[in-house]
Amino acid sequence: MSPRRTSGSQAQAGRQVQQASTADLSRIWDLKEAIAKLTSLTSFPALHVQLESECEPLVRELETTPPPRQRAIAWLDLCAERYLNLVTDLASWDSYRLILRECFFPTAFMAMFGPGLTPVFGEGLQLERRLNAQVRFWQQQATEKLARSIKQARPTVLARNLDRLRMECNLSLNELASKTDLDKKLLLRHLQGKKAVPKTLATYAETFSTLLERKITPRDLLTPIESGRGESRKA
Repeated sequence: MSPRRTSGSQAQAGRQVQQASTADLSRIWDLKEAIAKLTSLTSFPALHVQLESECEPLVRELETTPPPRQRAIAWLDLCAERYLNLVTDLASWDSYRLILRECFFPTAFMAMFGPGLTPVFGEGLQLERRLNAQVRFWQQQATEKLARSIKQARPTVLARNLDRLRMECNLSLNELASKTDLDKKLLLRHLQGKKAVPKTLATYAETFSTLLERKITPRDLLTPIESGRGESRKA
């Protein structure tokens, strides 16, 4: 390999490492914000005390059982169910989703298999699939809980449809801003009732169409879902 090609490869590798480091830092920052959001709620201290008491027998059992430890799923379910009580608005939904994915799942995975171990066949793979399925289940529970309050919380049809489609895609506000290449402050204004210009509506529609793999039009975003026209059928 020539020095020039080596230099180019090193530069490319350096950019990839920098991008990865930036992404990791962003994930860490988002998780810190999520933890700060939920732990600042007035109902958190009592919930935390209750959860610690309920988890103690499970933790003792996990510490004395050889891997793979199926009871790690019970630990995740218990934590997810208790924290679900903290989901009352969009911000707490975002925080719950992040903590479930970036904190509870990795902890349960390590408790199930031990540090540094990854299942490759048989029972281990089945347990990993079950663990992933439970994460999706609790994400859906949180989404449904929040969805029940959206109609009352959001002042416009556009705001309700943006929330509904965003949750269907399982996206945080930051992630939707990244997917649409729109400013997060503009997204928040639309969720608070501000009208969107046709170009922005088209951007939303195109983004959701791609993510959901079905046709979403700007008109759909302005149509109440109750009428049965809030989203288009699959082509």
